[in-house]
Amino acid sequence: MKIKEFDTNGLIFAYDRERLRGNYTQEEYEKGLRDIMDCQSFSCFPLVNDPRIRTNTNDLSTRAAYKDGGGELTWLVRLPMDWEENNLKFFERQKVSHVDENTNLLEAAKLLLSPNQDDAYPFVLTVGGTPEHPIALFSLDQLLESRTKAEIYRLLSVAEVKLGKEGNNVNRMYRGLTKHEFNRSEKDMKMTCKAMVEMFKHGLSGQTIDVDDGVFHRPNSDLHRPFFGHLLARDIMQHACVGIRWNHNLNPEAQPKKHLAAKDMIMKANDFSNLAIYDRNSENPKLLPYILQKRSKIKKIPLLSSTSTLVEVINAGFVEKGEFVAIINKDSSMKTGEGRMPWPAIITQDELLSRRSLINCLVVATAVEHHLIRQKLGKMKPEAGKWTLGSFDHYCNTKNGMQTKEYSDIKKAVGPKNMTEFQKNIELAVSLRNNLAHGALRPSNSKSSLSDGISLASFLSVFKLREMLGMNK
Repeated sequence: MKIKEFDTNGLIFAYDRERLRGNYTQEEYEKGLRDIMDCQSFSCFPLVNDPRIRTNTNDLSTRAAYKDGGGELTWLVRLPMDWEENNLKFFERQKVSHVDENTNLLEAAKLLLSPNQDDAYPFVLTVGGTPEHPIALFSLDQLLESRTKAEIYRLLSVAEVKLGKEGNNVNRMYRGLTKHEFNRSEKDMKMTCKAMVEMFKHGLSGQTIDVDDGVFHRPNSDLHRPFFGHLLARDIMQHACVGIRWNHNLNPEAQPKKHLAAKDMIMKANDFSNLAIYDRNSENPKLLPYILQKRSKIKKIPLLSSTSTLVEVINAGFVEKGEFVAIINKDSSMKTGEGRMPWPAIITQDELLSRRSLINCLVVATAVEHHLIRQKLGKMKPEAGKWTLGSFDHYCNTKNGMQTKEYSDIKKAVGPKNMTEFQKNIELAVSLRNNLAHGALRPSNSKSSLSDGISLASFLSVFKLREMLGMNK
């Protein structure tokens, strides 16, 4: 099978030392990198010399796409093995192997466990795109995943590879291949790598059957069909919310320099607007109910679950100046294209105004329209067929409409205390509903994104109306 079924399927970047601005020492820079890696449980990390921005949502299944050009990969850094000095290990891009995303898994695994030209072991490959602009990584983390090991076992078995050097058989290597094999000592690590590489070479030379039977393809994280009208956080969330350690009780100028370095190098390299915040004192960082914004503003925000309803997300999310953000806790029961959901997720305005969410919004707007006409006003056919959300906007927000009996009926049905809020939201909702029903959801070459012309306020108005009318119960 191809390596693209087993790699990281996308990248998060940090600035290299030369690109990071600010008065940071090498030690502060490396501690900042280490904090980022700890919070994401990364064993290796790509460094770039300018922003490298992803253009599609990170759902952990779809191949990553990036803006043309952008920062070039300059270095890769990995955590040290137990027998190495306790410092991050840096490798120039030119001294790390690069493979096409369609490369055979055994070929990639062979390169991963082979030394580079300096007889050093980066234990990471860049995958896809070009060496300067790769799409993904393949490291020991991916090699040691059960799905990857199972496919390697299948490939070696099919190629009838029985023994490697020193009598290592396929069964033994599969069962015993863990990080411990690489961490015991340099000598043991090299012996393990040589034995594995020998077996992979035999497997590559002995393959005579279809190597891609699809058994161990990357799983799709879209586990459930969305229930439109009752969407859940997991239906629209972006599956990777990046975070750092940060003292939420201190002003930015009082933060440890390593925290500031971490924020600058990852937020700017990826053009992130928000970062999650982790407990600064924990060896196993704990996600905290805060977000960190570009200008080091900290906002307290409830942490939601992947099964929270979209209504709960909207009510709990942080809204300011036309921007929205909500953070979703990890959910080990949810399988994704990277295994069991490995990171917290995030919902921003981009996710709220994505296609699936906008379809759901149109369904909700239709339900609101039906509820107002049938339940609140008691209209029945054929009269009900003459009413729309636009009718409510006309009667509630025009001079002529407000002088009619219909306006009095609506005011009585909605409640005089709610009328001002109702008028504001019905005007926004009508505009959005008409936009969605009459073309906004259709593909268009004239729009840079689906949400062009759709405001966050108009989207939220539909859900405010549903709540106001008691339809969330």
